[in-house]
Amino acid sequence: MQKYILLAIILIALVFVVIPAFQKGPMSLKLPDYNEKTAEAPIEMRSKVPGVRLNRCSDKEFGIRFLCDFGWVQRKVDGAALFMINTDPDVKMKIVRIDMDILFIQQLSRDRLEALGRYGRGFVIDEVKVAGLKAIKVKAFSEVDPDERLCDYYFVHDKTLYGLMFSVAPKDRWDEHKFLFEDIVGNFRFSTSSASGRVGS
Repeated sequence: MQKYILLAIILIALVFVVIPAFQKGPMSLKLPDYNEKTAEAPIEMRSKVPGVRLNRCSDKEFGIRFLCDFGWVQRKVDGAALFMINTDPDVKMKIVRIDMDILFIQQLSRDRLEALGRYGRGFVIDEVKVAGLKAIKVKAFSEVDPDERLCDYYFVHDKTLYGLMFSVAPKDRWDEHKFLFEDIVGNFRFSTSSASGRVGS
């Protein structure tokens, strides 16, 4: 009888002490392309946008780490990583390397931004930082669709111009998503030296 009691105590100890010890620590889960978790400790945080759960994501081609929701529809379009955050309203995020002869962000003038044909008249430019780099933030309405509001960040890494771009249509739904965009920009990082080839936007 004492043997059975001792065996039961050992089994209980295994269940409550030994097995949980093996389960502690971060798990690395690899998912394809830019929808994969990094080897860092996992993060999952709720956004102020209902239903959005932000996780650490990465894109090996671009050598970047950022926050995204694994449920967002994602695809590569003309070499850019495009994320369909929502359809009603229409909310998108785009990460792109831009083929432009710019080595320093100070070379990205208002004239050159106007030449992109992306922004309506009266767009606003601010100097900010992204991933510890000097960056230009552009707040504007779309040249093509005045009811689409844009907020784009431009910065140079490894002599390549990058754009981290957000859009919301209709424009009066912008405030529902602006804090989500701030979270993504604040956690954007370069994980490795990016690939040398540039792609157009």
